[in-house]
Amino acid sequence: MTTIPNLFKDFSLLETVKKLGINPLNLSFKDHNLEKDFNNFYYDKKINQIRVALTIGILIYAGFYMLDIILLQEMLRPFRIIRFYIVIPFVFFIILYSFMNSFIKVAQPLISLAILTAGGGIIAMIVTTKEPAIDTYYVGLILVSFAAYTFIGLKFIWASLTCWILTFVYIYTAIYFTNLNRIILINNILFLFSANFIGMAASYIIEYFSRWDYFFNTLLEKANKEVIKVNEKLEDIVTERTEELRKSYEKLKMEIEQKKALNKKREELQKQLIQSQKMEAIGLLAGGVAHDFNNLLTVINGYSELLLLKHKNNSDEDTINQIYQAGKKAEVLTRQLLAFSRKQIMEEIVVDLNGLIKDIEVMLKHMVSENIDILFIYGEEVQKITADPGQLEQVIVNLVINARDAMPEGGVIKIITDNVSTNDLMLDGAHDELPSEMTLLSIVDTGMGMDKELLSHIFEPFFTTKEKNKGTGLGLSTVYGIVKQSGG
Repeated sequence: MTTIPNLFKDFSLLETVKKLGINPLNLSFKDHNLEKDFNNFYYDKKINQIRVALTIGILIYAGFYMLDIILLQEMLRPFRIIRFYIVIPFVFFIILYSFMNSFIKVAQPLISLAILTAGGGIIAMIVTTKEPAIDTYYVGLILVSFAAYTFIGLKFIWASLTCWILTFVYIYTAIYFTNLNRIILINNILFLFSANFIGMAASYIIEYFSRWDYFFNTLLEKANKEVIKVNEKLEDIVTERTEELRKSYEKLKMEIEQKKALNKKREELQKQLIQSQKMEAIGLLAGGVAHDFNNLLTVINGYSELLLLKHKNNSDEDTINQIYQAGKKAEVLTRQLLAFSRKQIMEEIVVDLNGLIKDIEVMLKHMVSENIDILFIYGEEVQKITADPGQLEQVIVNLVINARDAMPEGGVIKIITDNVSTNDLMLDGAHDELPSEMTLLSIVDTGMGMDKELLSHIFEPFFTTKEKNKGTGLGLSTVYGIVKQSGG
């Protein structure tokens, strides 16, 4: 299983683009339906920004007429035509047209054409002016390119195409239709090239993260719908199984009442009654699981880890982490029930105990309160073991929880791994065929401890010293079962 820290460690832009199914050159989704849905989403998200940006552009473009008045009295009429009869009416038309439903199909090319028109007007002004005023209008061209890459709402591919066209048109006209000093011209060209590369990077990042958000939000919505379906089905199954258990218990109880008169079978019937009571408790617990899943499974999904990666070190991290932790709590409860009922399937593999504990270090630290220190002491070259890693994690988590609850005033928990000689271990019923060396996992706390009476019951199912509704009594019995099944 890939953990969030490992995903973050392996993160790279191109690798993530590949995983998202995006063409790295034009940032389009390879899935045509997904690309179509994203375009609609992008339009809905950006349309108001586009209108505001175009409106501000009109005001700025009109405001620069004051420079025309100050710098070039003799060119006022042609400049006024460019500004107020060509560029501004065209941009204003686009703003009005944006309120039509059909605008979405031509939004990008129309906005691109508006930028080309505005930039082309400025290039025309540059051609017809003289130094030093020509530098002022060159700055205007830079501003148009900056707007195209950032605020105006053009996608990366359209913004890049538009601004490079303006760049090469400027180069051509500046060379053949102006008397600019060659050094100044080269300097201007370098500035345009630099602005384009910086703008392309900014535009690429902006659109990339827009697509990132859309992709993961889409996956999250799909996962939530699937979880709701599974949850509804699970509720029906649990209700049905609980009813079966209730009927089974009632039937067994009646049989016990009928057989109480038979002294020879009294002892056997008492054991059956105890067993039936346990089954009733499990049935009631299973009914409670449906409620837990109703609250927890809606937030459990395979993409919570990816969301944590995306929102690392920002304000959403704590909220998403709560989703992740809620899923883990439901997962632990389910595993406890399966382990106790002997229905949990063992998937034994070769496990590096040190590596397994390191993978859950962060989770274990979050499980204890601030007044508890948790220390990890790893033995050198600890031998690998054969076990089910998921169940082994459950053993560690259960023991850490018990240690935490035993130290309400704070303390220290030590998790220790080491290689030990079998002869040094005090094992009841040890067999000669045990290997000469074994791997030892110790979880030690500084709590108050237990007396002999408590120690004699700690592995019994449903035995707990916690307050009502504070514990199921399955923690240590689950630990004992898993360790015994794993040959420990």
